[in-house]
Amino acid sequence: MQRDRRGSTDLAGSLDELSVRTVLRSAVPTVAQESVLPLLVFYAAWRVGGLALGIGLSLVASLAVYAHGRRRGRPGLLARLSLLAIVIQAAVGLASGSAAVFLAQPVLVNAAWGLAHLGTAIAGRPLAGVFAQAILPLPDEARSSSWYRAAFGRISLAWAALFLGRSGLRLAVLVTTGVEPFLLVTVVTGLPALAALGAWSSWYALRTLRRLNRAARLPTG
Repeated sequence: MQRDRRGSTDLAGSLDELSVRTVLRSAVPTVAQESVLPLLVFYAAWRVGGLALGIGLSLVASLAVYAHGRRRGRPGLLARLSLLAIVIQAAVGLASGSAAVFLAQPVLVNAAWGLAHLGTAIAGRPLAGVFAQAILPLPDEARSSSWYRAAFGRISLAWAALFLGRSGLRLAVLVTTGVEPFLLVTVVTGLPALAALGAWSSWYALRTLRRLNRAARLPTG
């Protein structure tokens, strides 16, 4: 008897439309808008008009990015979590009256993401697979396979290393040197690092999913 090939056919059609380039083409602008734009707006406004203006305009920029992402169909839960983090960051920054406190919060959020990737990879339910599902909805057969869990577990471990490593570096720079060096380190360890790891993650995930699809097409006794 042969296994049901409907999921395999759907997966094959989806994979034919995907490549590392197409994944990055959609992901890189989003990352740039969410991580770089509000930071640059904050710094420019902070230098011109002070902390309150910097936080206020950074919040406006973040809300604009959030609204743009929702219009483009960004997953609802992830968008709402990002919005909540943005609002909390602005409120705590204004209450503290400190640029360092305002800037340190995303560093701690990044560390939390790193721990989440690490914990879910160890638990066998890698967070990277959740994000992959938002880009490419997969049949249950693929998600329940050992190949899928192993591949996305490795991807989650790689993201955990990036998030935790750069969070430690950024926090150390912020505490020891100040805002300007921190912003430079944030930009350098931001989009370029995310794009590089995103490219590897996309390549590795697509290679694994194509192997899954080939295996699903094999007849079984």
